[in-house]
Amino acid sequence: MVTSPGLQPPRQAAVMTKLDNRAIANMDLALEQACRVFPHGGDHERRRYVAQKLRLSARKGNTTFDGLIAVERRRF
Repeated sequence: MVTSPGLQPPRQAAVMTKLDNRAIANMDLALEQACRVFPHGGDHERRRYVAQKLRLSARKGNTTFDGLIAVERRRF
């Protein structure tokens, strides 16, 4: 790849390889809160979809409860 002097190639987003216990607990709470909108807390497919979105966001570094809830509020 050829770049002009002073220009850097774009950086890749950092990805966390392992989530700590606090992040996992926040993801669990966010999943429960996000699925409250579904009858009986949602079926397996809906919960799995929400959990996957939360996991992807957490692996990008968004591990706070408020941050995870914000992800789900944008989805619904």
